[in-house]
Amino acid sequence: MALSPDTVAHFESIGPAGVKREIAEGKRGQAPDSPLWREAELWVESELIRRAEELESRRDAREERMLSITSSALEIAKASASASERAALAAERQVRWAIWAAIIATTAAIVAASVNINELIVWLQK
Repeated sequence: MALSPDTVAHFESIGPAGVKREIAEGKRGQAPDSPLWREAELWVESELIRRAEELESRRDAREERMLSITSSALEIAKASASASERAALAAERQVRWAIWAAIIATTAAIVAASVNINELIVWLQK
């Protein structure tokens, strides 16, 4: 015995829990072991399976979105790490140039001071 479209619509409106309750209470003038209720039990099982598959499909889609987001984040992190490495190398070069500038400035100050000291000594000797 196949379920009529009206019966299926009614079952869909009350859901598997409602159908089980109606089966237990013997509603619709049928005994719980009647062909209608056997069909109803089959409908409940198939509905639960359909819902489980739907949930699994949504979960799979969510996991795929999460993997996509994670993959994008990984690409961004790699690019950021690469940019950081380049910035670190540039900073290292700038430090070397700054050290050379300091050495040259110190040498220039020593030379200038020694010239001034020599002039002072010559002036004092007069």
